[in-house]
Amino acid sequence: MNSKKFLKLDYITIMVGIGVALYSVVLILPLLLSFYYSFTNFNLLKATNSFVGGKNYITMLSDSTFLSSLQFTLKTSIIVTLLANIFGLLIALALNHTGLFYTILRTVFFVPQVLSSVVIGFIWSGMLNSQRGLVNTLLRQIGLIGEGGNISWLGTPELATFSVILVCVWQMVGFCTVVYLAALQGVPPDLKDAANVDGANSWQVFWNVTFPLLSPGITVNVIMLLIMMFKLYDIIQVMTAAGPAGSTESLAYYVTRMAFTVNKVGYASAMAVVLFIFIALISAGLGTFLRSREVEY
Repeated sequence: MNSKKFLKLDYITIMVGIGVALYSVVLILPLLLSFYYSFTNFNLLKATNSFVGGKNYITMLSDSTFLSSLQFTLKTSIIVTLLANIFGLLIALALNHTGLFYTILRTVFFVPQVLSSVVIGFIWSGMLNSQRGLVNTLLRQIGLIGEGGNISWLGTPELATFSVILVCVWQMVGFCTVVYLAALQGVPPDLKDAANVDGANSWQVFWNVTFPLLSPGITVNVIMLLIMMFKLYDIIQVMTAAGPAGSTESLAYYVTRMAFTVNKVGYASAMAVVLFIFIALISAGLGTFLRSREVEY
């Protein structure tokens, strides 16, 4: 019996050890290397690797492209997170019913979340094409733009930014919907029945009973969407390539460009460290704040 317990314990130790080793190699080691390279002028082409102290971090303060990409990232992250959560909750409320029809609809709304971001970028690039895109074709059919007229959805800074936000919301709203559906189905029916007996109308039941119990789902959605938006790269690469004139360049895109196009790995590593700190601080801060407001009946 003791030998069986020992073998079981040994097996668990080996499996946990493998997991820890993989986690260290895939996540912790690159993070430590990025932190190290951020204090150097490492360049892939020149093979230089001299220690420069905090020069890379100081350079960021006067780098207009870094500041504009940070501003774009913050702006789009906030807007997409808000809109995806609002639409996700509304869709979840509409689909919170039993039956095959609603099951199919739930699957349809979640499909964009499981598609590759590259595929989504190509789909929407074709739909937003100014000459033959589906969006402009439909707008011409209903008379919102004249015959032969075109809207350059990806050709101007304002419309390109709007298009990126639209596509990100479309992709992420399915994730929010599923989380909110799970939260809605976890609301005890007895609480709703008690509120109805007390004379509460539908809005009062939702606002005072249902919505407070959705707070764990709100916490998950807000943090996950902010993390995904701070890492936004694929959709921008396919749809706009950070254009026009760098107006849709996210911080993750700028880090990648500096590392693998300009070959300034040291500077890119410093920006990656800053990006990691941003994500960690915002996730921890928001998580603490939102969890403190979670309600249990």
